[in-house]
Amino acid sequence: MLSVKPVSLMYLRRKFMKQSREGVYLKKEMSVNNSQHLDSTVLAYVMKTLNDRYDYGLKLVLLSIDEGITGYRDDSLESVKRNEKDYGIPLKILSYEDLYNWTMDKIVKEVGLKNNCTFCGVFRRQALDRGAALLGVDKLVTGHNADDIAETVIMNETISPPVILDIIHSGECMRLKKEIKLPPQGLCKKCGYISSQEICKACVMLEGLNTGVPELGIKKSSKVKDKIEKLSLQCSGGSCNSGGCTA
Repeated sequence: MLSVKPVSLMYLRRKFMKQSREGVYLKKEMSVNNSQHLDSTVLAYVMKTLNDRYDYGLKLVLLSIDEGITGYRDDSLESVKRNEKDYGIPLKILSYEDLYNWTMDKIVKEVGLKNNCTFCGVFRRQALDRGAALLGVDKLVTGHNADDIAETVIMNETISPPVILDIIHSGECMRLKKEIKLPPQGLCKKCGYISSQEICKACVMLEGLNTGVPELGIKKSSKVKDKIEKLSLQCSGGSCNSGGCTA
């Protein structure tokens, strides 16, 4: 099992208590995303330790996603199962195969290695949302940290040639503001899960895979645009399964 330095635990406890007072964590059922990478494993340990030591009354459950990558996730899932025993926290494993009828191995055969991370990231985020809904939890906590956020920003900016201008623009956009207005979040017409668009990215990509047009969720050609509009009209007409994306 892991051990955390007392000073780190006290710092985390202060942050935890502050958010508890604001009603973020108090007496909640929470799902801890556990991929068996270091960040999520530490998170699971800290949540378990604080909950037991200070009697927060949280009901914790581990949620792990199996992307279907041979030789990558197999060992991790075994480690997650050990965490379940070590921490005494129930574990739920959901797979892309069960949710989407696709595995990342199958997707790579369709799209190649260039865009596979895009598919994996989009499907994984929705898989966590689905897992949280399935478990009926109040909160979903993940082990992301500032390094993860910085890495994502830098990776995204390098796609554009005038990198420095994009980074400056991002910096200005991320300046602290007195009031933050988040874009309204709606529900996808097709699957019913959270989306800022009429049809969520996961459903668009899934439609592309199932119809032999895997570039549907990536490219922005007029052909792709027409396909998305057609999909939206189908869902508006009631021909979609509102319970979730179907293969």
